[in-house]
Amino acid sequence: MNKYFDIEYRKKCRKSLVYSIYDYIINTNYPPHICGFVIKACHFTIPYIFILITMLAPVTIGIILTILSMITFGMFLYLKGCFVSHLEYKLDNTNFINIMDPYLVTLGWDINEVNRYNLTLYLLSLYFILMFTILYLRWYK
Repeated sequence: MNKYFDIEYRKKCRKSLVYSIYDYIINTNYPPHICGFVIKACHFTIPYIFILITMLAPVTIGIILTILSMITFGMFLYLKGCFVSHLEYKLDNTNFINIMDPYLVTLGWDINEVNRYNLTLYLLSLYFILMFTILYLRWYK
């Protein structure tokens, strides 16, 4: 049971997940760098889209999106990092920019793995506060 909480085991699970998705993408007709760009674009914009949908769509859809976001956040914590970012890097490592890098530059922080991880936690906290506030206001309004 303890092996499931071992950091090396969790990182190995993340790596295995990335490789399985990578192998699937490589077997398509699309160039890897284009797939990496599309995944990065979706990765960057989906939280903003989820917020807009939660504000405008029926409350039930907002609840579903919040639950999906919480599952994704759980995966981020368990896998000790974002498997999507690792997949993006594997698909196009020559021009790699992590989706946290623009935020780090804006805040004047150094671009490194520790700051990326910590800033992700801060931004996800704000994201969930916003999502729960929107749901609360929509539910009781």
